[in-house]
Amino acid sequence: MTIKEIAEMTGLSTATVSRALDPRYSAMLRESTRKKVLAVAEKYNYRPVIIGKSFVTGKTYKVGLILDAMTADLSSPTFGRFVEAACVELQMHNYTLVLLKVKDVKKNNGANVRELLESKVADGYILGKSMVLESFQDTLKKTPVVLISSREDGIPEPMPWVQIRRSIMPAYQAMWRLIPPALRRSVAIVAPENKYYHTPRSRAQLIAAAAPENAEVKNFFVKMHPGFLVDRINAAAAAEEYFDELRKYKVIWGISDLYALGVMDAFRRHGLIPGKDFYLLGLDNLEPNIPGVQPILTTCDQQWEEIGCLAVRTVLKLIAGKTVPESELTVEPKLIRRASL
Repeated sequence: MTIKEIAEMTGLSTATVSRALDPRYSAMLRESTRKKVLAVAEKYNYRPVIIGKSFVTGKTYKVGLILDAMTADLSSPTFGRFVEAACVELQMHNYTLVLLKVKDVKKNNGANVRELLESKVADGYILGKSMVLESFQDTLKKTPVVLISSREDGIPEPMPWVQIRRSIMPAYQAMWRLIPPALRRSVAIVAPENKYYHTPRSRAQLIAAAAPENAEVKNFFVKMHPGFLVDRINAAAAAEEYFDELRKYKVIWGISDLYALGVMDAFRRHGLIPGKDFYLLGLDNLEPNIPGVQPILTTCDQQWEEIGCLAVRTVLKLIAGKTVPESELTVEPKLIRRASL
């Protein structure tokens, strides 16, 4: 099926059909015309030939996602949500996502990032804000780019490029309010040691900073290196090691769902049930991604799907030469209350 064939079947010109199939120009047509074209395209499974379109427009119809820790990033279930949402959003606009790997960004002073940005392998790029170095900021100024901030405290860090930031502090404050006042002096935090954090403050520190007056927290550190593939196992081992002391606390707060689930695994081996014998909190809302599991964790969803969609919509605007009014876009987390508290 080609545009010419659709034009013949609908009695429209090829130019009109082309506009109807292009999200950038479809709004220029009457709704009835657009629906007529889309109905035929859907019926006959029409797919645009991107290569031919690229020759005409000079565009690649690709958006590059630049990663410097690809293995770790792609093992993250939360980042997986981001990538999936970005792919779906791009494909709705006849674009595709390209994964681009860079290594030792700071060691080579960002030369590899600059090379990618100047290679025109994509029309626009999404990358972590922490990767931005002064050495290639002049290239960024000439490139449609959206930055994803790694900070979780929500503190603004102004830059001349569009960035998406997130703050889990409001969610932590809301979760603290869920804890009965009488139990706020009996809160244990299970977290990796602070040395493993590359952001200004660790999640354990953010939880403590969000606490109301008179609340008290005790940190129980998991001494093994964090990683999405091992966090649950390591947290369970640490909870078993600390069990005699940890069980004295009424509320246990894992800095992620994986840490919280690890604690739950250890406590269940001792016959203790979350929501009944102790309260348990997490972060990330991962249980719905685990097949056959009935979610029970009270947690916070950082809305990575929305971040992915927003990043794509924003970079496509920049590619089209449109102005994005706000240089800092914020995605708010969503509190999810379940049986564990």
